[in-house]
Amino acid sequence: MRLDPELFISCLPGLEDLLAAELRELGLPEPTAKEPGGLTLPADPLTIYRVNLESGLAIRVLLRVAKFHCRSLGELVRKSQRLPWQEWLAPTGFAVRAESHKSRLYHRDAIAERITEGIVTHFSGRPTMPGGSGGGDGEAISVLARFQFDTCTLSLDTTGRPLTDRGYRAEAGPAPLREDLARALIVASGWDRRAPLIDPFAGVGTIPIEAALLARQMPPGAGRRFALQGTPLYDARRWRDALAAAQGRIRTDGPRILGSDRRADCIGMAERNAERAGVRAAIEWAHAPLSETPWRAVVAEAGAVVSDPPLGKRMGSAEQLGALYRALGAWLADAPASCGIALMSLDRRLTLRTGLPLESAFLTSHGGMRVRALVRRAVAAS
Repeated sequence: MRLDPELFISCLPGLEDLLAAELRELGLPEPTAKEPGGLTLPADPLTIYRVNLESGLAIRVLLRVAKFHCRSLGELVRKSQRLPWQEWLAPTGFAVRAESHKSRLYHRDAIAERITEGIVTHFSGRPTMPGGSGGGDGEAISVLARFQFDTCTLSLDTTGRPLTDRGYRAEAGPAPLREDLARALIVASGWDRRAPLIDPFAGVGTIPIEAALLARQMPPGAGRRFALQGTPLYDARRWRDALAAAQGRIRTDGPRILGSDRRADCIGMAERNAERAGVRAAIEWAHAPLSETPWRAVVAEAGAVVSDPPLGKRMGSAEQLGALYRALGAWLADAPASCGIALMSLDRRLTLRTGLPLESAFLTSHGGMRVRALVRRAVAAS
């Protein structure tokens, strides 16, 4: 019934290969399997700490601890009670969430209640039906129950607030791009992290900020708490060592990173977001429409142009949008082969109006919409 614990590192569907490459770059154990929306890895405390601290593409780090067949609520209480929860949880400060697919037990609230009953009974030594669980310091750790064909898998969410919530984007602005999607788009461009990176539609700055964090090897999870803290899973000394090692890899210099936008209020928000991220000095900002962006001459030496061009009401009519994308293509026409180009696209036909030879790098979901990264990958100079 109890598993040899393994980790499931979740990410947006479509980003699994990019996440695997990131973990290899960090020197973490090789994934043992790829699943839709994530990767499985061997479980050890250092890997849990390092992925939470250093991954820019992961969403959560789940510790899978048990798997068993179950077809009744009473059986669920009994089997939950027998697990060694004292190794993973404090008696308070947890919450159970459930989902079910094609199983006899299908009521999510009932599943969560019975597992909670089993955990509380395990700690108290007597049958107890709590009115709820929680308390303790910091964020409650979630116990996740997933039923599939009458098999229950139990996992602990060691992360809590998603890793994509870096904490720097207090001002979101119009149609913001998620931090992990911005990071994925940068990586998909093939940017070498040495030559300049330009975003001519920077909005509130997510792409330039993520580029600066990536180039300087700044751990995205430093400075926040995680759900595993305050549980038996947490070793303060090991955590300090992992944090110190990650911070010791931070670079103090980096390439030019340039961001512009036609909206002055967006550039103001971008500068403040960059300040919160600790990279304000690493990025050059400009308030200008595409036609007046001062970075045009830099394109000839750029390592990448990475952007999330505007769509819909952000730009007006279909004719205006088409003209904008054609102008973007002209703006990039002289970019050398060594310059990677990556554009986030909700409408592939519109993006291809740039006239650039773009190909799909990944397809995923953002805000309930299907989005695609279209790229012209950099070609190394011979």
